[in-house]
Amino acid sequence: MSLYVNLRYGAVGGGLRTDPYLIEGDGRVARPAMTSLTAAQAAARVAGRTVVFTVHGFNVSYDSGLRSLARIEDLLAAHLPSNFLMVGVLWPGDFIIPAINYPGEWRDAVDGGKALARFANTTLSGAADFCFLSHSLGGRLVLEAAAGLERQAARVCLTAAATDDDCLESPYDATVANSRALTYLASKKDMVLKLAYPIGDWAGDVFLGDKDDALRGALGRHGAQWPRTHQPKAWGFKVDEALDFGHGSYFPPSKPADQPKASHDQVARFAAAFLRGGSPVWPRLGPYMG
Repeated sequence: MSLYVNLRYGAVGGGLRTDPYLIEGDGRVARPAMTSLTAAQAAARVAGRTVVFTVHGFNVSYDSGLRSLARIEDLLAAHLPSNFLMVGVLWPGDFIIPAINYPGEWRDAVDGGKALARFANTTLSGAADFCFLSHSLGGRLVLEAAAGLERQAARVCLTAAATDDDCLESPYDATVANSRALTYLASKKDMVLKLAYPIGDWAGDVFLGDKDDALRGALGRHGAQWPRTHQPKAWGFKVDEALDFGHGSYFPPSKPADQPKASHDQVARFAAAFLRGGSPVWPRLGPYMG
């Protein structure tokens, strides 16, 4: 059985809810039956545990989110102590027409992160620690959530982050400051971030009110750019190009017939080593990126 924070109105479509609650069920099956937990039950589940929020990216439906996050939970659990509790985060990043509605999804990611932080600060405040692991646009949600915690996040791990490559300097220097440590994985072989991100980010900035830089590349492709400062608590790695890591190489697939690949276990091992408090370890990482 897996736990999830529900940030969605309705299982199919619907918008973002700002009153999150926990749901529980087997997200691995084709037609999962989920049970809602009361605030008291949610508080009891996380009390004294290190909670790891796992966050999917854009173009992930409710059922797909359940399945992919249950699979990343299984991969992480193999490498983490029993006091770690994985909690998936379901947010409404569904596509209608990907090239059209992607630019506006930054708002759901940002608002979802703020809602998750409030939920952690109140209902889940009995947790021993909060950690985060994200994929793609889920990184924006995580950066907002970690910045909004009323305590420092223990560890923040971003994969293929669909955020600007200077965002850790501004505006998410607040996230770095409110985290004990932050790391990320980036890949030059990520064609989604190479081709789709610049267009969607530009449209979101120019037409839909996003206030980052309309002309930056993605953190999950280029790594962090530090034009003015360096953040000693934040470091990341470029995946060796010979490994051919694309956008789907980080989190397990959501289709029932598609099974996790070796790359998904590599990422889980990398994340687990970091979440446990150690340095990220992966022999085939490319150059350190400060």
